Amino acid sequence: GTGFFAHQREHYGILTPELVNGIQYLGEASTPGTVVAVTSLNNAPLGWWVEAIARRPTIYGSPLHWLIFGDEIRRASVANDLFAPPFPTDDKLQAADEAGIELILLPVAWTFYDGDAVEALQAAAPGAVLRLNPEAVVIKPAEAGP
Repeated sequence: GTGFFAHQREHYGILTPELVNGIQYLGEASTPGTVVAVTSLNNAPLGWWVEAIARRPTIYGSPLHWLIFGDEIRRASVANDLFAPPFPTDDKLQAADEAGIELILLPVAWTFYDGDAVEALQAAAPGAVLRLNPEAVVIKPAEAGP
């Protein structure tokens, strides 16, 4: 068993120092009631970590089989719809803004991360995209609006 531990840790461990830095930024750049959203990562609910580290209400993508509580399932359903590819789009950022989501954390390692779409958004609305580091991007949906 101990020989297999390193492999299990690598497979199940989704946090990196840069991603933790992005999560910490969400807490520092917002007030306690700020609603944030985050994708899943490798089919794991990264939002659990965002809630624990940033201490912000979080709408997070997740396969629903990981969740038990009705509120978790509701929030994950909203996020799963929001982050269904393609993302980001004008329609989805408007929907995020209308849902009260103020900040979105996109891990670059997310399966559906679209660097071209993020760059296009940044060119169209420079205040909407903040690249924190090579592994974490924060989007402000309200800044992306028309």
